[in-house]
Amino acid sequence: EPESIRGDLERMLTGVLGGEVGDLVRHAARVERELPFGMLMDGIEISGVIDLAVQRADGAWTVLDYKSNDISRTGRLEYLVEYYGPQLELYALAMERAGLGDVSHCALVFLNGPAVRQWPFEDADAARAEGVARALLRGVSAEIYATEAGPKCAECGYRKRRICQVGRLGESEADSR
Repeated sequence: EPESIRGDLERMLTGVLGGEVGDLVRHAARVERELPFGMLMDGIEISGVIDLAVQRADGAWTVLDYKSNDISRTGRLEYLVEYYGPQLELYALAMERAGLGDVSHCALVFLNGPAVRQWPFEDADAARAEGVARALLRGVSAEIYATEAGPKCAECGYRKRRICQVGRLGESEADSR
């Protein structure tokens, strides 16, 4: 990595690896990094990459996702956990459907804290994750996006591929930033 960012990377990684995530990995029965997944839901393929999946000695998995968001503002961490939670639960659902075993926990790892937010993943969470995913798929199929055009649109792949109507409406604003 360029010398200019090595200090930031070292700070982020030291904070994470020196804490509960490092302990979880060091005591793991199995560790999967950058684990690709794919699953069909209502005839639509959902695919992605799980940052980290760790299997404990008892066989249960914890699914982790790294985030580099700024969490310094009051309430920001709680907002991001709520925002990203369904993503992690979808990953957990995909792992269970693939037959890799039971996922017992999901965890978001905020590198800029560092902060880790972990929660149990249970049958009710799997059912909710499936419902959320189905609702999102229906929305995307109908080109309904729960967002507003803004600076984030400038780098968004959905706008660049001309999929998101919101991004198309905000093209001039996003491109000028």
